[in-house]
Amino acid sequence: MKKKIIVISLVGILLLPALLIPGCRKTPVVAPDTFTSTYNLAEGGRSISISGDSEGVPGERSQYMLNINNNKSEPWHDEYSVELINKDSLVQEIYRGQLDLPGAGGMQQPITVSFPEGFVGALGLCVIIPQRACTAVTLSAGEKDAIPTGWYDLSYLYNQKASS
Repeated sequence: MKKKIIVISLVGILLLPALLIPGCRKTPVVAPDTFTSTYNLAEGGRSISISGDSEGVPGERSQYMLNINNNKSEPWHDEYSVELINKDSLVQEIYRGQLDLPGAGGMQQPITVSFPEGFVGALGLCVIIPQRACTAVTLSAGEKDAIPTGWYDLSYLYNQKASS
């Protein structure tokens, strides 16, 4: 009888790790579709970059990081805005502010985008420095399938007048 108990105990001890290991495995995490897009201004020495996840969920928020760098020796003072657009129009002005960068300086700013409830398709996240620069990255809301590149025209944004 003691032998049976010892054998059953040993078998149980040997099987216990085999039973616990599958339960301890973590579900694989799907990596987000992250990007970093950099735009170098034509005047040289100045750049804008945006980074984050290119896929959003309608009705939810996503966080992005905006970097504006001034590698010139003179200060950079300008107005800029961050906007969310669709093919035809402005969806949302996310931020509007002043650039006050010293020579050889830069700034980092978190940007929160609220994806419109019920919207599925392509949106453009734009950074605009009126009369100087306009750059955009394509974000997808809901589905990423068949989102074309170059689906928007930024010329109307570039030509905006700085507010007085």
